Amino acid sequence: MRRIGTLTDAGQARRFSDYLLTLSIQCSVDIVEALAESGETETQCDLWIRDEADVDQARKELQAFHSDPDAAKYQVESDAEKLRKEAEAEDKRRKSFQQKVKHRPASGGGLLAGLSIKQQAIPVVIAVIASLILLVVIITFLKWMMIIWGILRFLRHGV
Repeated sequence: MRRIGTLTDAGQARRFSDYLLTLSIQCSVDIVEALAESGETETQCDLWIRDEADVDQARKELQAFHSDPDAAKYQVESDAEKLRKEAEAEDKRRKSFQQKVKHRPASGGGLLAGLSIKQQAIPVVIAVIASLILLVVIITFLKWMMIIWGILRFLRHGV
């Protein structure tokens, strides 16, 4: 954030901030009231621009604002309020989406992501059963190979 200037009237500072918002420039206003030596309250409103890329344009707009702060182009309070409400609604939507994602079960990625642990266990059980069946088939095959080998040896050698 960069400070681009100061205004002495809080209403003008808010008006200028609203105007910048309609230009898609995010501006924060820090209002500080201090007691002057004369006993009167002095107001100082620091204008801060969030994005470094917008600082030059915001400074130019501030110079133009100083020349005529009551110009019609700066009367955008309702437009700025509408933009704030839209941004707030978008922020709420993002937060609710983040909460939905946060409450998902902690599972790995891949094809089974998002499924409950119980649903993920079913394919694992099927894979284990298939592996056991394959192992039984291989052992049976080897037994028959041994039997056939023994028969052939006996027929060849007679032993």
